Amino acid sequence: RLYRSGRPAVSEPFFLYYGTKLRGRRAGSTDIAILLPDARVLRVKRSNLRPVKANVTRVDPAAVTADARRFLGVPYLWGGVTSAGFDCSGFVRTVMAQCGVYLPRDTKDQIKVGRKVARERIKTGDLLFFKRHVGFAVGTDRVIHSSAGGGGVRVNSLTPGGPDYRQDLDRDFNQARRLACFS
Repeated sequence: RLYRSGRPAVSEPFFLYYGTKLRGRRAGSTDIAILLPDARVLRVKRSNLRPVKANVTRVDPAAVTADARRFLGVPYLWGGVTSAGFDCSGFVRTVMAQCGVYLPRDTKDQIKVGRKVARERIKTGDLLFFKRHVGFAVGTDRVIHSSAGGGGVRVNSLTPGGPDYRQDLDRDFNQARRLACFS
């Protein structure tokens, strides 16, 4: 509900994207009053909010990929960083930011983060880089990513004969990198 001058006002539907950062004004037992940029106040259920994490040193890689799976089926959108559409690096950056880990925006810069890992040592959560593409490792031979050619956010196999095998990803594999927060 929106409030004006301390009284409830009729509210129009209000859509907030995953990862939108908001400033809480005051808290109730089940909701929090959020101050919008136009000075309106929006009451949001506490269960729909997550506190912003800062200075994170350890992240559970399984939790990262579980969070990433929430977006299965979201369409590919070049430059996209929301659930309206993601490009590959925007998807990785957005999911990691919710864990309190901030990555550069583009694949060419993300590939410089963390330490290189041999393909046979890939673990869940590692960043997998391909020719101008990035995603998260799911286990040792699958990747969750947002792909124009794959129809948006999906999980693909890197093993011939595996479910949803993508030969182009297998062929164009460049490297895996493990973020310090996963070590």
